Amino acid sequence: MINYSGLCYVDFSGGNCFDYSLEYFEKCLIKNENFEVLPSKEWSDNVWYIPAKDQKIVSNTGFRFINEGEAK
Repeated sequence: MINYSGLCYVDFSGGNCFDYSLEYFEKCLIKNENFEVLPSKEWSDNVWYIPAKDQKIVSNTGFRFINEGEAK
């Protein structure tokens, strides 16, 4: 079963952290080349209806692995 978990319609309105999200959206779904997934420098976990200027942005220290492994 093919699935997509990521940006939703409202995310394309821009806002904080959008450049990173758009870059990886294009790498995953539009471009046809291999790429390495790198962590964003910052993130937010705000509900979609909070205006970008009011969102809380958090510095990212990198990935946190729960179960390490590889996938193809």
